Amino acid sequence: MPLAPPVLTQGIAFTFLALTGCALGLSFDLYRALRSVRRMGRLAGDLADGAYGLLAAALVAAGLLGAAWGELRLYSVLALAAGGSAYFLLASPLVLPAACRGARGAHRLTVGALRFAWRPVRWCGGQAARGARTLAEVSRNLPRRRTPTRGAAEGPAEAPQPPSVPARGRRSTRPRRRGRGPGARPPR
Repeated sequence: MPLAPPVLTQGIAFTFLALTGCALGLSFDLYRALRSVRRMGRLAGDLADGAYGLLAAALVAAGLLGAAWGELRLYSVLALAAGGSAYFLLASPLVLPAACRGARGAHRLTVGALRFAWRPVRWCGGQAARGARTLAEVSRNLPRRRTPTRGAAEGPAEAPQPPSVPARGRRSTRPRRRGRGPGARPPR
């Protein structure tokens, strides 16, 4: 079997790399469509851009390995640029709006499905919270059960002594002090 002439081999490699350039342009349009659906912060956007850059580099490396056996020549770079330019001039004006509409529809569908799936979880959590609140309210209203203390057999325990400092809003049972100021008793 005779070897293919170098011009034919280079023509096949040029065509393959031009198609790789078109695929690179298509992947960029799809990435732009996904970015248009959801606004990201600066850090998240930078990370997404870096991830797309790695994907694009892998795509170019695969195209170079498949077409030119990993050799980077001037016609390889020209083929990538020609394929990408042809895509952006001819197909991108049609593909990008359709991809944006599709991405928005997929986003709405995904968000709706997640909200629908989350409803039973929220309902169960709400029922559990209502039950816990009701249980806490009922337990507050139950009378306290007194536990027997040591020496209970000897007789009834002493009644608890009132605190020496009166509770706020209650009048003290102690006599008012003498002297000046509010709460002072008049002299005898």
